Amino acid sequence: LVKAWQANGKTVAMVGDVVNDVLAIKDSDCGIAMAAGSEAAKQAAHIVLLDSDFSSMKDIVSEGRTIIANIERVSSLYLTKTIYSCILSILFIFLRSPYPFTTLQMGLINLCAIGLPSFLLTLEKQENVTSEGFMRHVLKVALPSAMTMVSAVLIVQFLNFLFPWDVDVFSTFNLMLGGLVALLVVAEVCHPLKGHQYRQFIVYLCIAIFLGAVLLLPSFYDMHSIFMWWSLLLIPLMLLVMMMIYWYSRLTNKLMIRLYREQERREA
Repeated sequence: LVKAWQANGKTVAMVGDVVNDVLAIKDSDCGIAMAAGSEAAKQAAHIVLLDSDFSSMKDIVSEGRTIIANIERVSSLYLTKTIYSCILSILFIFLRSPYPFTTLQMGLINLCAIGLPSFLLTLEKQENVTSEGFMRHVLKVALPSAMTMVSAVLIVQFLNFLFPWDVDVFSTFNLMLGGLVALLVVAEVCHPLKGHQYRQFIVYLCIAIFLGAVLLLPSFYDMHSIFMWWSLLLIPLMLLVMMMIYWYSRLTNKLMIRLYREQERREA
């Protein structure tokens, strides 16, 4: 029975407590044994119910779904940074230019877009696991955001080529646009915000910390004060960034749908 269900693409769990159940427990995807059962069954199982009460499985499943849901959400934050960091590192090696973000600037972005939100999100009791698959769900958020970050930095580099302004000016542009992309990722990971006050608190807190650092400590983060005339250029650039992340998201969805349809056609 276990192998028949697995042959149909199902994930199978097997509960047993005697020696006769050992083979089925070993072949199943999740073997469950009772603490009061035989030693062989407990050794073969993945999970042993210490109270020998099957009703405990409800709490086990709930905790497992919470962990998986948290990993899905937090992974998007980390994978976004991994993708754009790798691409930017390779690009700027070939361009023979310094990396667009200083260590302190990356620290601020990491704090507001990875460290703080990932920690706070794991404290939320969330059991809704996506039905579209882990990798597809994570890439749907991370890939468009990373490509938007790379595109925004390249636009700033193009402006640097056109206008002979101070280096700190373009450093300010990089930080502001990079911070915007990072905060958009946090908002997407926390979606939906309506009716979820805790998620709203996370997004607003990250925005407040980023803006507070930019407004109060510009010299510490190797940037100019944004209260300058050239800061008006940030308005169309930020609008362009929001449009790009929308375009990249649509493109990524279309590509992933096509890839999954091709995969299903091959498996069929």
